[in-house]
Amino acid sequence: MNQTKTLSEIRKELGISRKAIQGYEKHELISPCGKDKYGHLIYDDKTVERIIRIRFYQKLGFSVKEIKELSYQDDDQLKMALDDKKQETEKMILMLQRRYYLLEYLICETKMPDIEFMYEEIKEEDQ
Repeated sequence: MNQTKTLSEIRKELGISRKAIQGYEKHELISPCGKDKYGHLIYDDKTVERIIRIRFYQKLGFSVKEIKELSYQDDDQLKMALDDKKQETEKMILMLQRRYYLLEYLICETKMPDIEFMYEEIKEEDQ
């Protein structure tokens, strides 16, 4: 039997804000299946599963817009999108590691770097 839950129940169960769920509705990722006798919006199990899936892909770094596009893709296209996100994440990791080491270097220095050092760093970042 298909169970339904109110927005409040879903928020408590999944630890998600009302605003997030309303955003998913706005982007047409989910929609309520009706209202209960008190006029509260209700959602079926399939919609709750969709919310979990959305939250999972957000955790992987996908935007709501990207998630909407993913929902229309087959398995091969999904794997390609995941691989693209993985490569994007690798670049972010390298950039954060570089930032970390620069900060560590600057903290250990007794004086602030000169403008040439800064210039070389921003040039390298743009490449």
